[in-house]
Amino acid sequence: MGLRKFALLRMEERLEGEQRRWYLRFAAKERARLQGDSEDWRCLLRFFDFQRRLGLDWLTIDGNILADFLAELGEGPLSGASRQRLRSYLRRWLGFLWRSGLVIWDWRSEVERVAGGRSRTRRALELREVRQLLAGADLSSLWGQTTRTILETAYGCGLRPGELLLLEVADVDLVGSSLTVRTGKGQRGRTLPLPGPTCWWLAHYLEKVRPAVVGARSGQVLFLDAGGHPLDGNDLTTSLRRGLVGCESLRWSVYRLRHSCATHLLRSGVAVDVIAEFLGHRCLQSTQVYTQMQQRELTEVVRRFHPRGV
Repeated sequence: MGLRKFALLRMEERLEGEQRRWYLRFAAKERARLQGDSEDWRCLLRFFDFQRRLGLDWLTIDGNILADFLAELGEGPLSGASRQRLRSYLRRWLGFLWRSGLVIWDWRSEVERVAGGRSRTRRALELREVRQLLAGADLSSLWGQTTRTILETAYGCGLRPGELLLLEVADVDLVGSSLTVRTGKGQRGRTLPLPGPTCWWLAHYLEKVRPAVVGARSGQVLFLDAGGHPLDGNDLTTSLRRGLVGCESLRWSVYRLRHSCATHLLRSGVAVDVIAEFLGHRCLQSTQVYTQMQQRELTEVVRRFHPRGV
């Protein structure tokens, strides 16, 4: 079965009733244009899942919903080209709904306005916010303890969400306090030192938590859900939020923890080339975004607080 056909079938299985009927009409019009690129089809699945998580009907659309969805896309591990492709396909879906008379407003211009107005760089969490997030794990439950371990690993090692999900038990070296990442972006593997708290939580997880949930389908994957299955990457941040208490006001994601880790290293005086190696960047240009952000923060501080900064 081709990749595009598989993606279409997966999409159609998730839809019901009128939404399914109108989606199939839309898909029939778009098949020729997409030329087999399954990434475009997954865009609508992301948007429909986003509406479902908010408890919204599939035709409930407004500027705030689109802004929140695009912000979530911007915090995920997607390249700029991928985000642009997803926005393009979302615009086509919104245009189809409007032309079909299903919505009374053409929301395509709102996608452009929101996407064009957002900064390409994400605000890093402050250190106090990271501490609040880590302390918010509900340690009375196994899932809360898993959540704390994942957050410690994400921030302590600056990992991408995909790298977290593909870690295996053998990748953790508690004796040498290191973590081997073999499945990084572009297949660039690296071995990272484990900070003390991260090492402690991984040891606790491997000794007390994982054995309590491991099952026949767990394999050697390191992080498992409460049923003993490997975690689903489509909803990782949302799943982790269920293991937290008192963190509702924090705007965070797993990818933002990686971004925050790099920013905090830079503020501490770590060289950019060292941070690039730590993050698994293949070129320094990918890491330069953090120095640019640091310069903007410095400019704002001078403007606001320096006696002659006004």
